[in-house]
Amino acid sequence: MPGIDTSTKEKKYYEDVPQKSESFFLKGSNSLDWGMKNRLGRIFNPASGKTVMLAFDHGYFQGPTTGLERIDINILPLEPHADTLMCTRGALRTMIPPETQKPIVLRVSGGSSILKELSNEELAVDIEDAIRLNVSAMAVQVFIGGEYERQSIINMTKTVDVGTRYGIPTLAVTAVGKDMARDAKYFRLATRICAELGAHYVKSYFIPEGFETITAACPVPIVIAGGKKIPEADALEMAYKATQQGAAGVDMGRNIFQADSPVAMIQAVRAVVHQGESPKTRGHFPRRTNETAMKVSMWYSNSDIRLEEVETPSPGPGQMLVEVVSCGICGSDVVEWYRKPRAPLVQGHEVGVKVVETGEGVTRFAPGDRLFIAPKVACGQCRYCRAGHHPQCTGVKDRLPGGFAEYISVPKTLVDKGAYHLPDGMSYDQATFVEPLACAVRAQRLAGVETGQTVLVLGSGMSGLMHVKLLKDKGCRIVATDLNPGRLELARGFGAEHVMDAATDVGVELSRLCGQKADVVIVTTSALPALEQAWQCVDKGGAVVLFAVPGPGKDVVVPVNDFWTQEIRILTSYYCGPPDIEASMDLIASGRVAVDDLITHRLPLSDTARGFELVLAGTESLKVIIKPNQG
Repeated sequence: MPGIDTSTKEKKYYEDVPQKSESFFLKGSNSLDWGMKNRLGRIFNPASGKTVMLAFDHGYFQGPTTGLERIDINILPLEPHADTLMCTRGALRTMIPPETQKPIVLRVSGGSSILKELSNEELAVDIEDAIRLNVSAMAVQVFIGGEYERQSIINMTKTVDVGTRYGIPTLAVTAVGKDMARDAKYFRLATRICAELGAHYVKSYFIPEGFETITAACPVPIVIAGGKKIPEADALEMAYKATQQGAAGVDMGRNIFQADSPVAMIQAVRAVVHQGESPKTRGHFPRRTNETAMKVSMWYSNSDIRLEEVETPSPGPGQMLVEVVSCGICGSDVVEWYRKPRAPLVQGHEVGVKVVETGEGVTRFAPGDRLFIAPKVACGQCRYCRAGHHPQCTGVKDRLPGGFAEYISVPKTLVDKGAYHLPDGMSYDQATFVEPLACAVRAQRLAGVETGQTVLVLGSGMSGLMHVKLLKDKGCRIVATDLNPGRLELARGFGAEHVMDAATDVGVELSRLCGQKADVVIVTTSALPALEQAWQCVDKGGAVVLFAVPGPGKDVVVPVNDFWTQEIRILTSYYCGPPDIEASMDLIASGRVAVDDLITHRLPLSDTARGFELVLAGTESLKVIIKPNQG
């Protein structure tokens, strides 16, 4: 018998927090059962809604075609960069390590070789074997317009029926019939037939004219085949146009494993599919600049920011050279009393970067990898680190060179401990929020913020709105203040239950609206009146978190006698640690904390001074992102 619950702790049912009921992200899949959705959710990236499938099932009718002579040598190095592997059961059992975490789409139709009529296929794999192999989907060829059209359609419907019985989706692979034109009309017919008869997603071909009508007319996702080998630039352009016109990804084989640099090619395909990067922009293929000079934005003061040229660094042992794709302007970047003692300097510590070149001994990263790099990392060994106070580490030696530059040479310490691969679907712009959100994660963790608490956020600028979003995810009751009506409306839209003008009597309004004071007050502005409001608004047993502080020389009076009897804590929170960074990346990658709606400006490196002006003014901007390698 289960033990009796003898806990005296009050149970929390969160009656005021509705249970979330969200629709499934993938087109045409919302009514499917949980197992089907789970398998499709592994094939397709939930963040981007797309997939990069690596197809190497060609041997089932072509034998050892070029690039597939040795799957263990030619394909396994590509496996980490694919979302999904599409192969035969023979290749899977003999050459793919069972430790792989990649979903498998198993080829289940076959029966003819390139020497005979290809459309004469039957089902060649039993459902029990597919289950034994733990596959995520089954792929069957459909030859609309082919000699054995009817037989191939029946093969697909049988696969759909038996797959549905066990929760395994079916991928219908459309093959071009001999007697039909390869145009939009044909592919609308072929893909629609497959979808109408139950296929859960369809593999088809991209065509230059009318492809968007094919994806629009098909009620399930379409992924495009790579087809025969074409020049790399053309294959990337095809993938870009297809995904821009509604395709849910690619299922490429020969255009990857027959490329001059297969790893670089699949990385480039990923950037096109998941980040929507155009092949015409710089940097799809990892490269090293041939120029000896690079441009940086040199900061002398907020009113004196200059575009200068410096020598392009070369990575030494353990280091790496990265191209800065995006770098956010932080509120601390414009605080002159904090930055001026080190001027002139290149600022910028909120970065999304791409690896260009690695130094000797670097094994975790390769050219083309997409990364977030922390501004600094703790040693992990000193007494402060052991106590969880990573920002106070005494062993910090290396810092990330400023991100308002075309390139950065990343020190070995940061390569070893401070560099993180961006999750699939996370853009370079989103990467600029990893560090500021991690700081908010840490502050709320130190304050002990819990679901259902009333939290007052003083200041609804960039940091304040970030806190509002994080508090919303935690299910808190949020009140936000600011002097800017536009920012208050944003705070309301991001989850604040109440917003109020910071010039009003915030303490009185808080009690009137909520019937109590705040369990936690988070101060995100350096204005002295905000601190007075914090002292007035915090409840007994509560906490005040100083996420921002007034400048040096400004005295702050704390009602310490009142706080003593009321057991009120005053906390400061500065920077973040590795656990906070990992939590931040998960929050952004999962979509639990959306950040794209905070971006108001994207500017080239030459406009960094204007970016600082926008942040200082604080009226038109929230997050300003500098794009150093865009003109």
